[in-house]
Amino acid sequence: METLSDEFYTDSDSDEGFCLEYKHRVKEGQEDDCFEYIKFYIGENIASGAFGTVYFAHVIESNIKKLLPSTMACKKIEHKGDDYTRNIVKNAEVKFTQTGRTKSLIHLYCAIDTKDAIYLFFAFHNGRDLKTLMEMKGKMPEKLCAKIIKQILKGLTELHQRNIIHRDIKPDNILIHFDCLDPSKLVKREFLQDWDPEVHDIFSIIITDLGISCNCDSNMENKVGTMFYLAPECFDSTYDHSADILSLGLIAFEMLTGKKLFTYSDMGGDKQKLCQLWKDKREYEIHCSYEARQFLQHTIQVNPYERLKADELLFLDFIENAYNENEYTCLENLDDCFILPTDRKIPFEL
Repeated sequence: METLSDEFYTDSDSDEGFCLEYKHRVKEGQEDDCFEYIKFYIGENIASGAFGTVYFAHVIESNIKKLLPSTMACKKIEHKGDDYTRNIVKNAEVKFTQTGRTKSLIHLYCAIDTKDAIYLFFAFHNGRDLKTLMEMKGKMPEKLCAKIIKQILKGLTELHQRNIIHRDIKPDNILIHFDCLDPSKLVKREFLQDWDPEVHDIFSIIITDLGISCNCDSNMENKVGTMFYLAPECFDSTYDHSADILSLGLIAFEMLTGKKLFTYSDMGGDKQKLCQLWKDKREYEIHCSYEARQFLQHTIQVNPYERLKADELLFLDFIENAYNENEYTCLENLDDCFILPTDRKIPFEL
């Protein structure tokens, strides 16, 4: 992944999109023909979020020998008057250098830093995020949940083996990529409403938004992430890879039940209320197999030392049986509960 200098940056706007044109000097003091040149067309808006807007991007012209795909996804992050967005690029450079090309992690081709914004050019995937699927489907079949979670765990295993913590695992940052369907259908939310995993079962899971990920050896006392999926130790303590595991457990709970473990009415957007919820012993009715509850009990633990690691979770029956629904315990006529949190002493104060 290369960051291109904005010394020779130009752009041009149109009603339908705009162009980014860059020249990057290969060697200092050389003539004008010693430049790498690339021109992007930034087109249709794909998605917008709190930290930026994602567009379709196309390479119009380039003399760069490095092969770039003709179509990419471009995330535009406007500068906020400080080093925040520039730090995103620095973080991304390190993380993508460490992770390289992997199946479960979004690939970043290049970053363009201008005076107004930073443009991150990612591999384009035909699909929608997990949040959209959960909104459309509500409570999801265990077999589908296990298939999705299994692939997320593979991505987390790759990150954690490189000593990287994602720090913002949430449905918005999990992309469902389809290999077998017309891409024009995938930009529509309605597609997911009728999606039958038994018919269109060729899909892969991509973990995105590594911008706030960090190396576990660095200072891990800053609170980042999304409150619904944030591990309790992230508020008042240092934390490690296990924070990602609890976030995944909360996603799994939501997929299996169709509802979040904690709601805004529970926490009121206040961290003290959320911490109190984690301290209180509560029972949550959940109608699912023993294997699914076992997975939740190994991930949603207040004590981070009681959470299994990503590579260990791959060997639980719930995950190993992801492609054989008949292997799950039948609980059709049995209501059970998932008890949270643990009664054991936790190594930090809430």
